[in-house]
Amino acid sequence: GLPRFIRDDVVSSLCLAILEGEINVNDMAAQAKVYLRAYNREYDTFQTVSLDKFTPGTKTTYLDALVA
Repeated sequence: GLPRFIRDDVVSSLCLAILEGEINVNDMAAQAKVYLRAYNREYDTFQTVSLDKFTPGTKTTYLDALVA
């Protein structure tokens, strides 16, 4: 499963959306995936990246940048 801190953030966002009237409490289960995707988009900078991948806009790999 997901780490507790991620679950807590997603559940908090869902609860806030219900309290603000953005979603209905009966739609909470269906909206959970939507809110999890939104969380992942917001914090995608912490994903695992291959060291063989080119750094954005260059022909240098992340490994090359570490060695330099």
